[in-house]
Amino acid sequence: MTTKLQYLFDPDVEGTEVPLATRAGDLVFYGGGMAGHPERGVPEGVRAFDGYPNHWSQVNRELHQIYDKMSRVLEQTDSGLDQILKINSAHTHAEDVFEALRLRPEFFGENPPPSTLVLTPELLVRDARVLVDQIALCRSSEYPREALTDSTEGAPMPPHQRIWGKTIYSKATRGGGFIFTSGRTNNVIGGADDEHLKRDPDLPYKQDHAEISCRLMMRYLEDVLSSYGADFSHVVRVEIHLNDMHQIAAINRVWEDLFGDDYPARIFIPSTFPTPYTTMEIELIAIDPNGPWEKKTYALPNKQANTLGFYEPLAVKAGPYVFFSGLSATDYEHGLAKQAQVHSAYPFHECRVHKELAYIRQLTAQVGEFQNVRAKFMSADLHQYPLFKSAWEKEFGALVPTSVFKTSGPLPVPDTAFQLDLIGWAP
Repeated sequence: MTTKLQYLFDPDVEGTEVPLATRAGDLVFYGGGMAGHPERGVPEGVRAFDGYPNHWSQVNRELHQIYDKMSRVLEQTDSGLDQILKINSAHTHAEDVFEALRLRPEFFGENPPPSTLVLTPELLVRDARVLVDQIALCRSSEYPREALTDSTEGAPMPPHQRIWGKTIYSKATRGGGFIFTSGRTNNVIGGADDEHLKRDPDLPYKQDHAEISCRLMMRYLEDVLSSYGADFSHVVRVEIHLNDMHQIAAINRVWEDLFGDDYPARIFIPSTFPTPYTTMEIELIAIDPNGPWEKKTYALPNKQANTLGFYEPLAVKAGPYVFFSGLSATDYEHGLAKQAQVHSAYPFHECRVHKELAYIRQLTAQVGEFQNVRAKFMSADLHQYPLFKSAWEKEFGALVPTSVFKTSGPLPVPDTAFQLDLIGWAP
């Protein structure tokens, strides 16, 4: 396995400053895939023709362009669309979801990757309707890709086969020493517990819907992990999309029961969903018990953080890969850290984004030396992103593949300008 990072840039545009993908060992991390030119936005041929709005599917054209470019980039890294281990997509229009999922077999064949799909109010490119990022496996890996598409009693396949007539996404894949699950929502998918995941229309207040939903979703994901001989002790990272940050307290009660003191890295992302009843979606990354990696946990700097609801470490390292929890400029005690705050008497003399990222850089230094592989930048105000880019170059150096999207609600740490999702490399 190579120990050097390989950054790959847009093959159709010269002189771009942000790479599209990073090869780190046997994995390829692809970030911020959109059908938009970095200078001209959504190109002609992707937008609908003026006067013919009903003769066109912009999301169809966007996805064809995204996956065409993704395929060409992956082929440079001994990978391809058939080797994708996990895909995440953010759509700006709920009505695009049917067409986006209908196209999946065209791109991925009979063993598509696990998927998480959410809605976002806005992307970085004006009029772009979808963003895709993913993690793929190099074909030469000693631990090849294996997709899980069989139903079990505790984890049935979702009803997509009945809707589209084909497998749209796998429950999970393993490869490269990891297991990646699809996002599991609390929407109805045909399991025995589905009746508990809908709110009772006549008695909507009879139960803690968030806690019950989380427990049943995690039971489903536990079954998925068991198909590969894994359990929650193997989980290194959890990504949780929520339409209401108040649900975090209920999730923490579940976390205490499921993980004890062995918490995985965790990030909460404000999102909305294209399916009714859905209030949260959870996906996992775990180490494969038959793979080569062991995990090491880096605790939060504040030892009392768990009493305030931070049931997560600063990061978990699995082999050479470092999975950070959601990074905000917080001291895990007082909200926005004092060192990251702009002076109240001189609000125009400092930049809050620069101060917050400088504080985050100090947090990440606690795991030691590492290189950045892939980032996600999320904010309720995308005007913060140009400031983030300049701050990143000051604190971290060269830019890395980055997915950028607007959140549908406030971030989990109030008064912060942005949240950062980061994966590092420390062989």
